[in-house]
Amino acid sequence: MTTETVKDGQLRMDLENKGGVNRRRRIFLDTETTGMNKYSDRIVEVCCIEVDEHLKEVANYHAYINPQRDVPWFVRKIHGLDNKFLADKPTFREIGHDLILFLEGAELYAHNMAFDSSMLEAELKRNGEPTLSEADCSLQ
Repeated sequence: MTTETVKDGQLRMDLENKGGVNRRRRIFLDTETTGMNKYSDRIVEVCCIEVDEHLKEVANYHAYINPQRDVPWFVRKIHGLDNKFLADKPTFREIGHDLILFLEGAELYAHNMAFDSSMLEAELKRNGEPTLSEADCSLQ
């Protein structure tokens, strides 16, 4: 499988060879948000890196996301993403389908899985996409 970068919510990857038979895909993910509340805050960036059994990158998905709300100043100090930069980026509704297709059936890993998965689940539900469990993802 060749490594391809996915930019701005456009899914472009070679699905021809995903590795060994019966091997579950492993994806490390991270999100940046407008805050900590899954009900009122939104994801502004998502990055996912799929690795093989040797932890070498085989595919990735990355998108900056317009949260359709202001990013508070104290949050901008954490991730550096401001309203002006995010204004012309796609919304989660525009990238959600490609994201869940990329994640489908994978083991997901994150530094703070409880936070990242709760924010992803809330965004997926809000936008009518399958949840992580419905997409057969396991959280590690």
